[in-house]
Amino acid sequence: MSPSVKQYLTIDQQIELLRSRGMEIDGDPARWLRAVNYYRLSGYWYIYRALGNDGQGNLLRTDEFLPGTTFSTIADLYEFDRKLRTLVHDGLERVEVALRSHVSYVLGARDPLAHENPAVFRESFDHAAWLADARSRVNRAAKRSAFIRHHAEQYGGVIPIWVLVDVLDFSDVSILLDGMSAADQYAVAEGLGIRINLEALKPLQRRKALKNHPRARWLEQLTVVRNIAAGFDAIELHGAHGYLLHEFLSPVTNRRDDRWGADRAALLLATVAAVRAEMPEGMPLIVRLSVDDVAPGGSQAADSAELARRLHTAGVDLVDCSSGGLVAGAEYSPSPGYQVPGSAVVRAAGVPTAAVGVITDPRHADRIVADGDADLVLLGREMLRDPHWARRAELALTGAASLEPRYHRAYL
Repeated sequence: MSPSVKQYLTIDQQIELLRSRGMEIDGDPARWLRAVNYYRLSGYWYIYRALGNDGQGNLLRTDEFLPGTTFSTIADLYEFDRKLRTLVHDGLERVEVALRSHVSYVLGARDPLAHENPAVFRESFDHAAWLADARSRVNRAAKRSAFIRHHAEQYGGVIPIWVLVDVLDFSDVSILLDGMSAADQYAVAEGLGIRINLEALKPLQRRKALKNHPRARWLEQLTVVRNIAAGFDAIELHGAHGYLLHEFLSPVTNRRDDRWGADRAALLLATVAAVRAEMPEGMPLIVRLSVDDVAPGGSQAADSAELARRLHTAGVDLVDCSSGGLVAGAEYSPSPGYQVPGSAVVRAAGVPTAAVGVITDPRHADRIVADGDADLVLLGREMLRDPHWARRAELALTGAASLEPRYHRAYL
């Protein structure tokens, strides 16, 4: 057996290991370890592991538990999480079942086989592709579902919409709803008790609701409400690293001869307008850009500075400045702050920016902002590596940490 593979431990050995690391063993740990698994429970006791120092000023988790950590506390935390997830899943299931039901009622009232008729749907809806996927799911379901075989025997395999909706994936139902006519979409929403007050909408929202833009449908509105209710402080659109918006922005990939090619920024600007219309007043909107495509014939910093000005005028509060990611094989030389020059160019155009790119030293981050190269510094991998980076930064820059004394022992 490879020496890098952890050795097997019996339940009793697992309990003794926890005890040796300072956990108070109470309750019935053997039952929990058998039923749930040591590894799964380790995610719940992680926060109770004491913090140590690596000798270089960096905090890390040790194998020792904080004083007073009991096994019953871990079991209670797991049980709370299990019940919370059950409640969430219950709510999601209610939403899913209700949507399936009302889609089937609205289409079924037209024709039991309305889903087979492309004339029932929007012209822009790829009905043929959707129907092919739906039939494929029916064929797979027939191998394991008695009610599908029943329809094959009794009705020659003809599946009405109210049967089909229970075979489809939820994504299939969502796509189907997206392709339904304006009247049918509103009928589904009305059946679910969701009504759109047009007078309460902003002008852009109202125009799209009158056309019944897909964002006005109930499923999308539920998503917007859920995300805002989740407590997000800002929304960031990803227009970098070769994703769809970036592909439209770059001359390397956008060679279209329609309006989306005549102005390569058109799709991003339209997206900004649509998202801004849905956002609460005062919520910041951020756009991430590859300031330099790092590709022959691609966009460079000056191009992105001009784009950033247009975005700022359209309601973007901050540009998150990255680079590349559009083509394979691009040559990079990642080093501390290597993306900062792009941020400086965009900021010089009068647009607030964020700098990224191997920024790990608090003093370096502070200098970037002080020098005017960015309005703020964003950390990704470094915060994953060191979740306590903010405290380390405060200590490095001020010599003190603004923690209440009762929290100090968490960092001993």
